[in-house]
Amino acid sequence: MDIYTLKAKIMQLAGDRIAAEKLTNEARVLDQADRHLNAINSKYLLKIDEIKKSHETMAPFSREDENGKLNVHEMQTMWFEIECGKAHYRQKDYRMALKMFGFINVHLETMLDDCYDFHHYSYRKVTINHYLQMIDW
Repeated sequence: MDIYTLKAKIMQLAGDRIAAEKLTNEARVLDQADRHLNAINSKYLLKIDEIKKSHETMAPFSREDENGKLNVHEMQTMWFEIECGKAHYRQKDYRMALKMFGFINVHLETMLDDCYDFHHYSYRKVTINHYLQMIDW
């Protein structure tokens, strides 16, 4: 399976994204229980603007929300949102592209809020070493 993904990278660098996607799909079919291979294939699908197929590829490893849509936003998969936003942008669907890019801002705000919560927690629990590591980060 690694040989397929390596060959797909070479094909993408050569400019043939469709062939690269087909190679990652072959690798994914060999081991459909591998989340990493599904993610790689989903990313290559987004690079050729196959948004619907990409969502279908990600579906086995994510839950659906109450509307039956893919719930990758709760998993904070920013790579998916970036690539999906780029695909929508290339298709001139600017509203959906902006929506996808907006999820990244929400994730970063959540991370910042978590850092603030950890700030107060570390003083209560006297975990200064972990607090200093967070500050360095």
